[in-house]
Amino acid sequence: MTDRTNTSLKPIFQRLYSGERLSQEESHQLFSAIVRGEVSEALLGAALISMKLRGETPAEVAGAASAFLSEAKYFDTPDYPFADIVGTGGDGLNTVNISTASALVGASCGAIVAKHGNRSVSSLTGSSDLLQALGVDLYKSPEEARTALDQARITFLFAPHYHGGFKYAAKTRGELKTRTIFNLLGPLTNPARPKRAVMGVYHADLTELMAETAKLLGYEHVLVVHGGGMDEAALHAPTKVTELRDGLIETYSLTPADFGLNEHPLSAIRGGDALENRKTLLTMLHGAAPEAHRHAVAINVALLLKLFGYENLKENAENALTAIDERRALALLEKMTGNQFTQTGEIITSTQGIQRLA
Repeated sequence: MTDRTNTSLKPIFQRLYSGERLSQEESHQLFSAIVRGEVSEALLGAALISMKLRGETPAEVAGAASAFLSEAKYFDTPDYPFADIVGTGGDGLNTVNISTASALVGASCGAIVAKHGNRSVSSLTGSSDLLQALGVDLYKSPEEARTALDQARITFLFAPHYHGGFKYAAKTRGELKTRTIFNLLGPLTNPARPKRAVMGVYHADLTELMAETAKLLGYEHVLVVHGGGMDEAALHAPTKVTELRDGLIETYSLTPADFGLNEHPLSAIRGGDALENRKTLLTMLHGAAPEAHRHAVAINVALLLKLFGYENLKENAENALTAIDERRALALLEKMTGNQFTQTGEIITSTQGIQRLA
């Protein structure tokens, strides 16, 4: 850390060491230095643990998120309504990739989705691992990604492609071996800057924090969810929802019955590695998946569609199931990638023939 940076941040570190909370502006200043690699590993670790021990505040999380967004690769934000559906990861349950499937099905039902994602955190497969296994180009230019959003109603934004600054914290985060404020930033740092989102969190106590943070960041309509240990809406347990809408925040609980869906045990949606989850997803998009997989996606798509004015959750879930049965999401995926996909998980391309599961 340079002498100038050390001098400007010294009052902030002193406040942290005293157990005081940072303002949003102070947090932005601190994390702006972090994202530029101007904070030493020792000071970074001290700052992260200081915030963790007393609990991060919405202002601190918002300041950190805005700092990373300020330094992100530029993406031309559309003037039409669009949303993200994304989780923090870190629930450690190794389920199938629900949010990725939900983004595809949701886009085939009328939503417009700019999905922010990364590789796996604690599970075998993150959204980007699965997308890469499907042949999706994770390194499209922002202009190409925006064109996909305009034309296909969906685009995927690979976090490391847009946020180079996270690398400066990678070593410290790995050595700390505990969750920190960084584990909350993924859903809040979509470079497309949506005003609407379904955000999953790894612990039920975080739903209000994330909703308050989203409010500070200017989001208009957000559903923060946690279901039975999952950072998604669940079939095996009630789902806690904290909803931000037009500046107001309320928390309530939803069950599968509220969506007209059946309960299923968590074991019914266990996932595997990227190739296994590719096969699982393609089986579902062909309309041949077990009910638990179909319903796990439908319950989350129903919430996504609510962000676009479709208020009836049962109708939304039914529309999602219909889109799956009619293979509309499969057609969308094939349009995006230029590939054709078999029900058994093979990828057929005009130049490569068939890529079989390893």
